[in-house]
Amino acid sequence: MRLLQPTNNPSTLRAFSLIELLVVIAIIALMAGMLLSAVGRVKQAARRTACSNNLGEFGLAMSLYVADNEGSLPAREAYTNQWPAQLQLYYANTKLLRCPSDPMAGNIGIASNSPAEPVARSYLLNGWQDLLLSASGGTLPPKGVPWPSLRDIAILSPTDTIAFGEKASSSAALYVVLDKDPSFYVPVLDERRHRRSAAAANRSGTSNYAFVDGRVCAVTYGQTLCPENRWAATGNGRADYAVCRPH
Repeated sequence: MRLLQPTNNPSTLRAFSLIELLVVIAIIALMAGMLLSAVGRVKQAARRTACSNNLGEFGLAMSLYVADNEGSLPAREAYTNQWPAQLQLYYANTKLLRCPSDPMAGNIGIASNSPAEPVARSYLLNGWQDLLLSASGGTLPPKGVPWPSLRDIAILSPTDTIAFGEKASSSAALYVVLDKDPSFYVPVLDERRHRRSAAAANRSGTSNYAFVDGRVCAVTYGQTLCPENRWAATGNGRADYAVCRPH
């Protein structure tokens, strides 16, 4: 009977070395990191898209409001019946008031009898300050005197005039009220909510905006305020309220 002899073929005896195992583990870790990064980018893009869609809903809601009110824009109320309540009939779901990329929005709300106004918000409506001043002769009416009714036809460039934008999480503001001193209103804006990372430079990133004509798009930090202020609805206002900051 023939006995089996142990083979000396090194290929049948060779095992992974420690270095080879470490290389394999490093490759797996690298691939996992790349996958997690890709998943993170997909989630970020989905949140950005949802935020843009919300603004599109508000732009449509304002168009329907204007159509139902003989061309009048939503009034900037001082204490009650703010824009979330005025437009609620047309957007219905108050969850749209929050951008998914704004985790701190839950800390902001106001007391009101309207179900829409206490809801956490990520968005601001144009306060039409330059239109109001133009319609009232340069000075707003005193307290208790009704403000002039503003009509959409007074907006010279609806394709390039912002109706809604994104709000700074720490602000409770509802409107963008232009002022010759930009420190009164620029801090309520979030011009860079959507950026590649939280550690990105202060003047990088974009935010979403809904324009009067219903268009929604992302605009790079600073470009809504310079060389013209696109929150202004009048020709003079666009130049007078321009805010150009160094990059």
